[in-house]
Amino acid sequence: DVVTDLMIHDIDLALYLNGPAQSVAAHGFAHGDMIDFASALITHENGQFSRIQASRVTDKKIRQIEGTCVDMFVDCDLLRKEILINRQSEARDSGSLPYAISAIQEAVAVPPQEALLTELQAFMASCRQPAAGQVPGVDAGVDAMKICAQIQAAVQA
Repeated sequence: DVVTDLMIHDIDLALYLNGPAQSVAAHGFAHGDMIDFASALITHENGQFSRIQASRVTDKKIRQIEGTCVDMFVDCDLLRKEILINRQSEARDSGSLPYAISAIQEAVAVPPQEALLTELQAFMASCRQPAAGQVPGVDAGVDAMKICAQIQAAVQA
């Protein structure tokens, strides 16, 4: 299903960035046992939130992860490889003129790369030198699978 095929990578990323999950809420759409759309809100132990969506209901594929932080909102489109950081707006009083409010949005450049090739290269490097990189290990994979199971159960309920 879309949770274990696509969303698991995004769950792994959310856990890597924000740490262990405290709770998971999810909803979605399934045809029998096959989940075609899922949206999950992960509340992390550090108080941060990650909202993840994955869909293959139509030809328009969706893989998004959003991070809500203390001073910013991070919106990632994982299919188009776009990352937007939205910071809190600034209000300025310019004396006799009305207040000016400006939103601050930053785009993060993501170099083009073949994701599966990069994943396999990182795996091989970790096999050669287990402490070589900051690549999540087996325990991180198990944690991501536990979150997948929670999301699947919530969608099927």
